[in-house]
Formats: sequence, C-alpha cells, structure tokens
Amino acid sequence: MRRGADIVNLGYVLNVIDNPEERPETAAAIARHLLRFGTVPDEEEMREVTDLADYGLRAREFCTALVASIGEESWQMQLRRIHNRLLKSVALAHFRRTPKASNFDRRTRHAIRVHFGSFREAVELSLNELHTVGQPDVIETVCAQYDGGLLDKQALYVVQEDRPRLPLVLQLCIELGRLFFGELDDVDQFKIHKRSGKLTLLFFKNFETRGTETLQQRVKIDFRARKMRVSGGG
Repeated sequence: MRRGADIVNLGYVLNVIDNPEERPETAAAIARHLLRFGTVPDEEEMREVTDLADYGLRAREFCTALVASIGEESWQMQLRRIHNRLLKSVALAHFRRTPKASNFDRRTRHAIRVHFGSFREAVELSLNELHTVGQPDVIETVCAQYDGGLLDKQALYVVQEDRPRLPLVLQLCIELGRLFFGELDDVDQFKIHKRSGKLTLLFFKNFETRGTETLQQRVKIDFRARKMRVSGGG
C-alpha cells in the first residue's frame, strides 16, 4: 500500500476550511475523497468533485498534512476499513460476473490500484477471502478473536454498528447474505454461525429498548445448501 503523497491529512484540510482566503468546498471535497478511498484524488478525479485551478500544488499540501492531525493509529484503522471495503466489493463481483476493472467507476479503480498494486492482485486476494468464508476452523477462530458482539458456543451475534469493524472474512459472511435476502440495512442482529456455514438475520420489535425487544422474524441462510428459510419469532 502506498504512503506519502497518496495519503491526505484531514487536520490540514480542516484548517484550510477555517481560512476564508481558501476554497472550503475544495478542501471538503478532498477530505471526503480521502476518507472514502484512502487516496489523493488525481487531476481528473478532482474535476469530478470540484474545480481546483492550482490542484498540483494545493492537493499535495493537503496530502502531506492530513494524517498527522488524525493520528497514526486512527488513520491506519481508517485505511484498514477502506482496504476491506474495496476488497469486499471485488469479492462480491465474482457472484455477478467475472470481475473486471471496467465494472468499477474510475475513482474506485484508482483506489484499488493504490491499495493493492493492481486489479489482478485485488481479484486474487478477494478469491482467497471468499475461500476462507467456507472454512469452519477459520470462522470459529476469527469469531473467538473478535472483541465485540456476543459469542456463544454456536455463533457470534453482531449488530449493524459492528459491521465496519468486523474482520473482512466476517464482513463477507454478512454481505453474502445480501445475495439471498437483498438489502440488509433493516436487520437488527446478525448471527454468524461458527461451523455450519450459515447466517441468520434477526428482526426485533423495540430492538433499541433493551429488555423489551421481541423477536419478530428469523431468516436463516444456508450457504452450503444455497437455501433460505424464513420463520416467525419465538
């Protein structure tokens, strides 16, 4: 993964936004691009998000400044999330068609090249992650090592807020559920079965009010059998 000029520092951007002599919309656009892709937008990408006449000078200054104010630890965590999101998008593309760089928008293609060196390398890594999803020993170990959610003998239970922080293989376990069920944003809780190759989607009434929640629907997805079963609460 590249460093230096390919990484932007948010603190500098925020300082520029406070400076009335600068263009706040430009600084904000660079910051948004950085936090989404982990890269400095190139000249063509900048034309897509804002008009920056002296891009070559100002963007490099943004780049060299931004990580320091975030803090190295926080920035590395953000980079891991971006890395996982990009690799996850390539992995899921295997289920729609043979992944091709042309299937992704320009900014995503650029970010993939920066993070993985080439699109081919990203495809190979994504296939490895997909194969890992089908290995019960790996899933069980990763579930045990995750420091969030609720773990019992059979499964790891996580909620929506956990998803960006999950190890990539567990994110893929959940995202594969989208291929069977569709959008997952309304799921209250995800049950990742450690050894059976299953994912259960749990929907509750009053889920936000702990102690009063009632299970209304359970959707169990069996990846190995490629089946989905829907049942009521209880």
